[in-house]
Amino acid sequence: MTHPPTTAGVSCLELDCTAYQLERASTRYNQSDVEFFSCHCGPMSQADLAGLEHAALTGMCVRLLFPKFRILLAEVEMAHVGSSAWVRIVGRVMERDGELPRSE
Repeated sequence: MTHPPTTAGVSCLELDCTAYQLERASTRYNQSDVEFFSCHCGPMSQADLAGLEHAALTGMCVRLLFPKFRILLAEVEMAHVGSSAWVRIVGRVMERDGELPRSE
């Protein structure tokens, strides 16, 4: 987990998700044509869980880094699912690069 200085003047949490399992990754558009990303990810380290919880509470942007996919999310929400080290992440897509990772 790293905290890059800023993204467009906004504090941003960067999570290296390459070691985590990914499930149910998808994007969708709401009625206002705004794109949202959601996934289940884990098991996460305690440090990454704490950082993600802080980002969700404070409105910090979150950048998720997968092997062939990077995505910057705003308005992030997270919830524990199943095991306490697994989370559901949902956020508004600000930037993305690469192919959506395949859920395993």
